[in-house]
Amino acid sequence: MPNDDNGQRPVQATTVRTPESERYTASYRAIAADGAVKVYNGAGCLCVSLPMSFDLMSPAFSSVDMVAAAVASEVLLCIEKEFARRKEDLMDLEGRAYLDIANPLAALNVVGITGSPAIERIGIDVYLFTFLEEDEAKEVIEAGLVHAVLYQSLQAAFPVDLRVSFAQ
Repeated sequence: MPNDDNGQRPVQATTVRTPESERYTASYRAIAADGAVKVYNGAGCLCVSLPMSFDLMSPAFSSVDMVAAAVASEVLLCIEKEFARRKEDLMDLEGRAYLDIANPLAALNVVGITGSPAIERIGIDVYLFTFLEEDEAKEVIEAGLVHAVLYQSLQAAFPVDLRVSFAQ
């Protein structure tokens, strides 16, 4: 390696790569055009046209809606997968997610409102029917949720309340 202007050998930076088994980096490309954003994951695309919507009748999912949908779907998929892995019957599985957003009018840039909006809490209700005893089913659910990336990550930022109801 050649010397620099001061006669010193420059330090060569080395990059230590973390194995993918220890850290996975996902990449998404987002393109804003015509009042919407298209997000690509390499194989597909979704379109988001609002950061947050107060219109309960709008069929379009906002960015905030996608957060709630992502957490709810992840929880249900991880529970379903754990029941299947253990070869236990899961006859019915549904859920509902709730977001508590502080200072929501700041998201609309309402005059006189200061500060920033923020998610303060996520509530997730899970409804299921299984032949397992309730204690056994809760143990399966907890084992499945260990693998829920969003659920586990968001719990570090704010409360994520999970309530499970067993159908009779």
